[in-house]
Amino acid sequence: MRRLLLSTLIAAGLTLIGIYAFAAISHYNNAIKKQSTKLVAQAQSKIQGLVLYIKGDYLKLKDQAGKSHLIQADDLRLLKESGSVIM
Repeated sequence: MRRLLLSTLIAAGLTLIGIYAFAAISHYNNAIKKQSTKLVAQAQSKIQGLVLYIKGDYLKLKDQAGKSHLIQADDLRLLKESGSVIM
């Protein structure tokens, strides 16, 4: 009888943990989908900052003021790279 009760409690606990984990992942994925990236075409300009990531021909960097920028580069080889700073 004790084993049955213990097994039932363990199964219920694992089930609840699984449900909460699924809900958290679902909530995170929905929050990511709701974020929209607004791309605005601008004239060529010079910007300095820390590169957060490079994906394809897009790079995201954070400038000295702490603002994030998503930049599409025609040719990433044209960017002069020194460490993690793009100039």
